[in-house]
Amino acid sequence: LKVALPPCRRAPRCRHLRIQGARSSQALGTMGCATSAEITPEQEQHICKVMAKEMMLLCVDPALDKPERIRIPAPREFDALKNAAVKLRRAATDAAAPTSPVAGGGIVAAVKSGLSTMSGAAGQGAAVVLGKLADAFDAAIAKVEAPFSTIATDVVAEKKEDIADVLCTHIIVAEVSDVVTLCRGKPGEVSDFLVGQAARSIATQLRPRVEQAIQAHAGLKAWNALIESHNAACAKLPALNIGVKVDIKDYICEQTVMAIGKRMAEEEAALRTSPDPAARAKTCPAVFRKVFRGERLDYKDHKAVDKNVSKTAH
Repeated sequence: LKVALPPCRRAPRCRHLRIQGARSSQALGTMGCATSAEITPEQEQHICKVMAKEMMLLCVDPALDKPERIRIPAPREFDALKNAAVKLRRAATDAAAPTSPVAGGGIVAAVKSGLSTMSGAAGQGAAVVLGKLADAFDAAIAKVEAPFSTIATDVVAEKKEDIADVLCTHIIVAEVSDVVTLCRGKPGEVSDFLVGQAARSIATQLRPRVEQAIQAHAGLKAWNALIESHNAACAKLPALNIGVKVDIKDYICEQTVMAIGKRMAEEEAALRTSPDPAARAKTCPAVFRKVFRGERLDYKDHKAVDKNVSKTAH
């Protein structure tokens, strides 16, 4: 059995497809030919593997065609930083009211004990110090939310071709287990397995291709400014340290891949539930249709896939 992979519009992908087809043909050549209409479980798995990968390749470009639908959340550390600002603001209010039952405790106590060692703090009360720190946090936070919300959209729009090539290369070489179950399961399961569950690995391959675009984005600059503000406050008041450890570029890449994977799952579901799932298929549309409609596969399907690979490989 020779494994067929679909043609695509980008030359680099087609080169990968021919290589994959040739390797698959060599690997499967020792399986022998069936003489009846029945196919072996191994042959069924390989047919479904070809069709699953074609499905994914068909979903890449549509998933990237509307970058505005690809958005990512800020990392959870952002919420922690916002909570720190709220606590600082509350502590400043408490410090200004000596009769408050919490006055002098927690952060307020840390500030009061550190006033003597804080540059420029002489003669200032804890309320003033805390208020200024809270103001700095609030200002930095306000500058992060809007630009960060568009960072994935803008990176995808700028680096669509690079992202598509990374995704297609991953899809072509990825190992797929129990692919029959994935193809016959719920719409979107193939995308989740091939992209969603491999998001971290794909992100590692993607980062060198998109890092420059991330580095130049206002969202990253605003995030770095916020971390600098946090670190400057912590240098004076270690008690404020919330332990920001996220590698923001890795985070952006991985979350972007996950968001793209969700869009691919939507495209997959639309194809699988359409009146004709094979309308856009290039490799053996009749077999593609049978696979995703859950119909029985036979040796004719095996031969059709094998014949298609022979043409593609040569």
